[in-house]
Amino acid sequence: MFDAHTHVFPSCTEQEMLEGVVFCTSEESEWEGLCARMMEMKAHMNEKRRFYLFPQFGVHPWFVEKASGQWITHLEMVLAHACQENWKGAGVGEIGLDHFRLKNEKDWETQLFFFRTQMEMAWKWNVPVSIHCVRCWDVLLSECRRMAKKRNLPEKIILHAYSAPQEMTRAFYDLGCYFSLSPAILDLKRKRLLQVVKTVPQERLFVETDRTPKQNMKTDEILMQVLQKVAITQNISEERLQKAIYENMTKIFL
Repeated sequence: MFDAHTHVFPSCTEQEMLEGVVFCTSEESEWEGLCARMMEMKAHMNEKRRFYLFPQFGVHPWFVEKASGQWITHLEMVLAHACQENWKGAGVGEIGLDHFRLKNEKDWETQLFFFRTQMEMAWKWNVPVSIHCVRCWDVLLSECRRMAKKRNLPEKIILHAYSAPQEMTRAFYDLGCYFSLSPAILDLKRKRLLQVVKTVPQERLFVETDRTPKQNMKTDEILMQVLQKVAITQNISEERLQKAIYENMTKIFL
């Protein structure tokens, strides 16, 4: 199985059980620590066991105020280091737009600046980018269309915890986006999400845990629950779905 979005560094046991994970940062202060762990992991990786860890470096919209005045240069340096070390699938994330956490108009302008700058960075380096979006899917779609028109839209976009109105799926698909489905689809109070799940094509689909250090959950168990829910909702076998997800992983990250 493959976890397309987590904030928890995989344990040795999880590395034995999974094919790979996308490890996302949320704050600038996390970047150097992730680089150090990647170097350590590379030194101790068992060549007989193929496990992929794809590091993502970004500033989440909740934490833009914590970024330093040199965060853009810092991000550029981190991505250059990842390229130099040949870390497959290294990218930008978690970034995004969040209207629910909006404080004021100035905060929105700051979010937009960080989002646009990091999207530009992902395009420049031609790396994957993991996008968070809450209550502003129309704005995100407009931003992506604007970038596509300017021909600087990143080619490897993953819409994390995808929950846009179902009529938007085709528009994002046409822009080349991939859709990652989170444990939110298991929430019985959010039945609308199952209609969204039905619109996501298998050739662009991922599943994720969106796990944080404060959550006590087993990655493989939650991934299997999400996978099973998607398979039932789309009326396909779990085996076929897992194969599609693995193929999508290779297209985006390898």
